[in-house]
Amino acid sequence: MINVQKVGPDKLIKQTFPLRFGKYSEIKTPDFEFCFNLNGEIKSIRGLKSDWPHPAEQFKRTAGNDWVYYTVGDKSGDDGIISWMGEYYLPCLPYPSNPVWEIKYFSNPVVMSALAEWSQLFADLYMANSKGLYPHAKDLIERILANDDRILYERSQQLNKIIGGRVSVLPPDTRHVDYDIPTRTAYAASKHAMFGFFDSLRIELKSTGVTVTMIAPDFVLSEMHRRAFGKDGKPLRISPVQEDKVMTADECAALIIKAMENRERLAILSARAKLGRWIKLIAPDFIDQIALKAIREAK
Repeated sequence: MINVQKVGPDKLIKQTFPLRFGKYSEIKTPDFEFCFNLNGEIKSIRGLKSDWPHPAEQFKRTAGNDWVYYTVGDKSGDDGIISWMGEYYLPCLPYPSNPVWEIKYFSNPVVMSALAEWSQLFADLYMANSKGLYPHAKDLIERILANDDRILYERSQQLNKIIGGRVSVLPPDTRHVDYDIPTRTAYAASKHAMFGFFDSLRIELKSTGVTVTMIAPDFVLSEMHRRAFGKDGKPLRISPVQEDKVMTADECAALIIKAMENRERLAILSARAKLGRWIKLIAPDFIDQIALKAIREAK
């Protein structure tokens, strides 16, 4: 069964069972459920037969192209992992890490058959496309075929090169974060997470002579605004900011280089942001209004 576009909840909630958020595509075979993002990239696999370890357990593929298996452990429900981790499941990573509880899922042939089944599904979709089958899902199938294992691997290598290595810490809550929801809350949350990550990294690297500089650039004129995906999964092709009133990428790069040379902890690149940082301590509601106005007026 092929469902070209499904729509899940737009509000993040925790459940004991798998729940998808935002828009996504789904293909079900008698044995497995495969979910894809709107670009046609495989995101998760879940077993449907009775020999699958638990209905709530599944594989999820990260942006780094790692298949992470989420387990409910020995017990599910309120007596299981939730009782000591605050989550209903635990991520089992495919690479060496510092797990709270190590579960070697790759020793379970039933679990590992999910990855083999994904390869078989890809081959079946290739044949179906060449024969003109499933015309209602033609666009979806072509997007999936355009994201084969080689493409996904190359993309992950580009990501690893940008961030300087593989992300080695993955909290259980990331199982929820499969699809982009068209609000700014997820974007803001990601920035708070970056502050926490790099503040910790700065402390860990203190004895090595390596410094960590965080950059807060305000709006910057770049192609990212035009290439960002809209709610239909396609590039916006228009910039939501008033381009004559924001700094250029070259100006931003020059300020970043200067901050790095001075080994600054945090470089705030606009005067209004520097002022707002202090005013927020005494008048947070006022800063909220300024932020709302900036978003509405895109400047």
